[in-house]
Amino acid sequence: DEIYDPETEEFLGYNIRVVGTGKVLRIGNLENNVPATLYVDGTKQEIRSGSFILPVNEGQLLPSFFTMQAATTSKQAAIVKTSSGVREFGKLEVVMINIGAIDAINQGDVLSVERKSPGVVETGNGPVYTSDASRWNRLANSQNSDYKMPSETVGKLMVFKVHEKVSMALVLHSNKPLRLKDIITAP
Repeated sequence: DEIYDPETEEFLGYNIRVVGTGKVLRIGNLENNVPATLYVDGTKQEIRSGSFILPVNEGQLLPSFFTMQAATTSKQAAIVKTSSGVREFGKLEVVMINIGAIDAINQGDVLSVERKSPGVVETGNGPVYTSDASRWNRLANSQNSDYKMPSETVGKLMVFKVHEKVSMALVLHSNKPLRLKDIITAP
């Protein structure tokens, strides 16, 4: 799957799923158009033409423990993908965020997950959440809220794998279900 930044629409990379494993029986030669031979010894789903073939342990060796520290990046980010493919998730979910090595993110960095509080509009009966307000009150308020609503911290996550533009992180805890496009900031 192609991954794009939700804010800038910049291409960040691919999310690759393991669909099978195999062993090389014969090494090929690209210069002489000689293909390699691969014995597929396990599959999870259909292997198709155009599937990537990568060494099993390439990029998979991670430290057995991480030194956790507060992240120092000033860039705001977002959750762009989950390992399970769901929209709402919680503790122990692996997520992909749209900041990486070029944004001074390191393994072990702890980041906050924030969400802007829902908007509130003034009605004849007092303040009401925008989602609960009448259509007339929502139309009369073009900014979706009469108040500057704060962001609230809804969880924490720790980065365990850093790429150039994206990072993989583990959700350490959450007060509410986390969602795709939730805001990520330094604590």
